[in-house]
Amino acid sequence: MKKLITLLLPSLFAVSSGALLVGCTDKPTENAAATVASSIPTLVSTSKAPILAADEAVRSKVAGRVWEVFFASGDHVQKDQVLLKLAVPLPNPARQHLQALYQQRQQQYNSLSASHLQHPSSASKARLDSVQLRLQEVKQRLQQLTPQLGFVYVAAPKEGFITDKTVVAGDYLVIGSAVATLASAPATVPNVLFSSAD
Repeated sequence: MKKLITLLLPSLFAVSSGALLVGCTDKPTENAAATVASSIPTLVSTSKAPILAADEAVRSKVAGRVWEVFFASGDHVQKDQVLLKLAVPLPNPARQHLQALYQQRQQQYNSLSASHLQHPSSASKARLDSVQLRLQEVKQRLQQLTPQLGFVYVAAPKEGFITDKTVVAGDYLVIGSAVATLASAPATVPNVLFSSAD
């Protein structure tokens, strides 16, 4: 309230001074009142505006593909409100076994290939071809496995306003990827705006 009085006091002084000046002129002009009125600022708004704290990045704690996004820039969010749904692959023993087998066959192929380059022979070529064939078989079996997915959620770490959205559905996130920028609004003050009539 003190701020409002401090802001309005000079305006009231200007109005009273202008009225005295207009009354003291020998020949009042038609534009005197308009001149005084145009020099007085007009109150436009007394709404409360948030004082935003420093922005904070909201980060994903897991790797996965963005399945759904539940927020937009400018949204007010509560602490622990869900912002994203991520699809993550679930552990699959069959896939893990095939991946280990693939790596083993790949190492075997690399070793035989280096040996064949140093000492080329028909026997080493036959072994190399055999390992390459088995490597391709394991690769095909891996590609045929349907991945099993689970879902995890990214939530707002605190109450605030989303100032920037950095993801869309389909994006792949690694651990620590920023998904949004969040600013908190801890306090509000009266926002008094003045404009001058031209």
